[in-house]
Amino acid sequence: MNIQSAGEGPVHVVLAPGGPGLVPEFYRELVDGIDGDATVTTVAFSGTAPQPAVPFPRTVQAAAAELSEALERVRDQRPTVLLGHSYGGAVVIELLASQPETPVDGAILISSFPSGRFIARGIRNRMDALPSDFHHALSDADGDPARIARLVGEYWFPRHFCRVPWPESFTRGLERVNGEFMNHVLGPSVFEPHGSISHWDREVDIPGIRSPLLVIGGRYDYFEPEAVRNAFEPRGPMSSRRRFAFSNTASHSIWIEDPGTAFSAISGFLREMLLHKT
Repeated sequence: MNIQSAGEGPVHVVLAPGGPGLVPEFYRELVDGIDGDATVTTVAFSGTAPQPAVPFPRTVQAAAAELSEALERVRDQRPTVLLGHSYGGAVVIELLASQPETPVDGAILISSFPSGRFIARGIRNRMDALPSDFHHALSDADGDPARIARLVGEYWFPRHFCRVPWPESFTRGLERVNGEFMNHVLGPSVFEPHGSISHWDREVDIPGIRSPLLVIGGRYDYFEPEAVRNAFEPRGPMSSRRRFAFSNTASHSIWIEDPGTAFSAISGFLREMLLHKT
C-alpha cells in the first residue's frame, strides 16, 4: 500500500479511495478542498499505482485490514477521522463494524453503501430509468467488455458518475486503475456488480457504529438519497452523532459537481463533532 499526506491542520483525515482501485491522484480536488482544515492522508490500497503488480486486497475485509494497518502507522495525537468514497466508504464501514475499538474520532462516507446488495439494487433502479435505446444496446452488447465500456461512457458516467466536465485528475486517475482489481471486487461491468463485493453485507451493523458519522450523497448518485438516509438513519443513542448532506445537483462525485455542499458539510462536521466548535 502507498500512503501520502497533504496539508496541515488540527484534524487528521485518512482517505480510503473508491473504485475499487482508484489512485490518490483521482482525489486531488477533494484533498485540496479539505487540507485547509486538516492534514489529509490518502491510502492507496495494494495493487494500485504506483505498484500495480503487488497483490491487491481481494475482499472488503482484506481492504479494511490494510486501512487499519495504515491508520496505525499515521495516527497521531490529533482527532482522526476516516473518509471513504464509494467502495472506500464500504471499507471504512467494515473496519468500524468489525473493529469497534478502532481509535478514530469520526467517519465521513461519500456516495457509499452498506452492502453489495444495496449497491446492486441502486444501480438496477437507475438502469430502469435509462432510455430504451440503452437497454437495446446493452442486450446487443452480450457482455462484450468493449461495448459495455462504451455504454458506461455514453449513458452512465454523464448521468450518475459526474454530471459536469471532468477535471484532468479524473481522466488520469481512471487511466491508472488496476482493471484486475476492479473486476475481481466489482465485476467487469458497473451494470452488474457481482464480484466479491456481492457477498459483503454490513447493513445490520450500521446502527451499532459508535463513531460520529457524516453521510454525503447526491440526487443523481448510484443510489437515491432516500435509500441512503434509510440505510444510515440514526437510531437510539446514535441519533445525535449522525449527520447527512445531500446535493440536488450532484451524482457520484459531489466534491466536483457541488463543492459548496460537499466542503461546507465536511468542514462543519469536523468543527462540530471533532473540534467541538460551532
